[in-house]
This record gives sequence, structure tokens and C-alpha cells, in this order.
Amino acid sequence: MQYITVSTQIVRPTPDPSQDIRWIPLEETHTVNKQIELNLNLDNWKVIVTHRRAIEHYKFQIASNIPILCVGIKTKLYLESQGYTNISYHKSATEITLEDRYYYLWLRGTNFKVNFAGTRENVVGCKTYSTSSLRNNVNIITNIKPSKLLVYSQEQYELIKESGYVPDKLIIVPSIKIGNDIWPEGITVNPA
Repeated sequence: MQYITVSTQIVRPTPDPSQDIRWIPLEETHTVNKQIELNLNLDNWKVIVTHRRAIEHYKFQIASNIPILCVGIKTKLYLESQGYTNISYHKSATEITLEDRYYYLWLRGTNFKVNFAGTRENVVGCKTYSTSSLRNNVNIITNIKPSKLLVYSQEQYELIKESGYVPDKLIIVPSIKIGNDIWPEGITVNPA
């Protein structure tokens, strides 16, 4: 029997020669047309980026030395590769602490773990991208029957559940709630 691992994440995983991981995304992102452009003063503004796609889809220029609070090592590495120099790394959005003395521009997508703009007046939320499902890729996954399946969102989990395919190991992120009717439990990992 051949053991295959499939990753369904939106961003292509970094190749790892020690692992045979196939990338079959179950979602794709699209730029949102109506975005907020702000004149960010370096002395009293910070930017929150909880997913790499949020800044990739932002249509306006951000100074490379603006303070950025980011979530995830891949997001941090992407920001560094784009020339940003003042980055504070966090493993989870729940680790980000906001201060009253700053204003924040929160670049976000459709789904998020923490609603920064919902509780604070000094946070401006800007949705830069939306997400849609790639239903045809579910068929590709079920045809190759991977033994390990890495799933990164509740929507991806629901697509796999609807397909009826049950891999030997389901690897999920902490935000996914799985039904005990198919898998007694998933293996939870934090990709950040």
C-alpha cells in the first residue's frame, strides 16, 4: 500500500525533501475590490496581518518599516521577503495584544479567529480577500485516497466530510470542529 499525504491549504507548502506531500488546495482567494487606503503614520499606526493572503491582496502601498503584528512563521517569512523590517511574530492571533496608544490597520480575509475590529475603536478592519471552495479538487483527493490529509479550515473539512472519504489520519488546525460520527478525533497541529 502506498502512503500519500495531501495538504489542502490555500498557500503552496514549502517543499520538504524528507516528506512526500502533495498539494491539492480546496480553497482559493480573490481580491476584494472595495478596500480602505489609509495614510499610516509610523509613530502611531501598526498593521495586523493574520494570514499572508491578507497583505498579498491589499491594493495599496505600506511603508516597509511600519510595525507589523503577524501570525505564523510563513507569514513572517513572506513579509521579510517583501522587504518589511519591523515585524512582531505571534504563533496565534490570540497572542496579539493591542494598546490604546496606537491605531491598527487589520488586513483580513473572510474568516478569522479573532475579531480585532469588533471590540476596539482604534482598529480599522479591511477585508482584502474572499475565499471560495474548489469542489473539483475534492474528487482528485478521493481518487488518490491519501492516507494522511491535512485540512486547514472548517469549510475544507465540510467538503471532505461530504465526499464520504475517510483517510487513516486527519490532521487539522485548532479552529476546526469535527463531528465524532466519522473521526473519533483529528490530530491537531498549529501550522504557525
